[in-house]
Amino acid sequence: MLPNRSERSTLVTASDRLSRHLLERAADAALAAGKTAWERPDILPVGAFWRRLAGELQQEPGLPLAHRRVLSRNAMTCHWETFVAETFADNPLMQTAGAAKTALDAWQLCRDWQLDVTTLANDPLEETRLLVEWGRRFEEECAQHARLPEYALPEAVLAALEQFPSAREHLPQHIRLAGFLEVSPLDSQRWNALRALGVTVEYDVAPQIDSRVNVLACKDARAENTTVAAWVRERLKENPQQRIGIVVPDLGARRAALKRELIDALTPQRLATFDDAPLPFNFSLGEPLAKRALIADALALLALSNNRVDFTIAARLCRSPYLAPESESAKRRELEAAMRRDGYAEFSLGDWQFLATRRNCPALAQALQNYRDTISADAVDVLPSEWAKRFSHWLEVLGW
Repeated sequence: MLPNRSERSTLVTASDRLSRHLLERAADAALAAGKTAWERPDILPVGAFWRRLAGELQQEPGLPLAHRRVLSRNAMTCHWETFVAETFADNPLMQTAGAAKTALDAWQLCRDWQLDVTTLANDPLEETRLLVEWGRRFEEECAQHARLPEYALPEAVLAALEQFPSAREHLPQHIRLAGFLEVSPLDSQRWNALRALGVTVEYDVAPQIDSRVNVLACKDARAENTTVAAWVRERLKENPQQRIGIVVPDLGARRAALKRELIDALTPQRLATFDDAPLPFNFSLGEPLAKRALIADALALLALSNNRVDFTIAARLCRSPYLAPESESAKRRELEAAMRRDGYAEFSLGDWQFLATRRNCPALAQALQNYRDTISADAVDVLPSEWAKRFSHWLEVLGW
């Protein structure tokens, strides 16, 4: 299944996880063969495949791609957040960012499945009409400013390859597609366009496996986690070498609870001995960096610069070991207790400084005053690239 580099062959996978898995298999095979170094097989997720081609074509000065800026997923989401916020300015949504992300996903699905946008623009549902309005506005603005949405990157790459035959030297001779259970009409057109340019494109057919489907109803999510952990334990008792996959629809929300159940079922000794050996399982979804205490506290302090924060956040900052001075940690815990007694629901930077002064935390109060002075001095607008330096400076002022 692995690509042959001598034949300029590329294996394109439907997901990042499958790509990592195949690269790990290649590494294991090389180690088993006694190799200490080897050439990396050309295995890429589909998005990375198109981005690599675009990057190579952008180095060619005569090609149109050289003059267009590609908008990443995050950059596109920022644009759509602006559209959503402007549309609902009189009655703001509670989750503007979530609405923007969902709308952008829906717009990409419309493109991938080549839905009739003109018909959707006259749909009875207001949400559908707004989706088309935002999508058209976004693509018009991209065209005006020579920007290229990441989802339109394959079309731009194919257009350049069709227009400039000399650029086709960047194409592999063979492409094999793995893990594509469902192919949209637009994706089919893209692969057919590469075939027309002389590339051999083939689908890897997964081997047929005899399978059995059982459905077990559970009382709630907790019972479901316990049941699946017990099921995994029994399967591993039967065959310790087998690989087992668990599909969780809302993994981000259920990750911690499921992890506890799996540890309890598979490595119960860790709970008693605090063993730090590697776990016998892993999660495909990484934990957000913002959930790490160091980063979460830094983001909370930056949020205080012009917002009120919930009491729970202010209380956590009082206990934060990353906020200087450490010598006042005991007094800061007393400050937190006083904040609880006073019944504050939200805190501003000024509120926190006032209470720190009142509760005999002079070093913290002075750091917060310096923070306020620095924020006032930095009131001038700057380019986005300067904000990282500004944020770092603010945290330094606080003794981070």
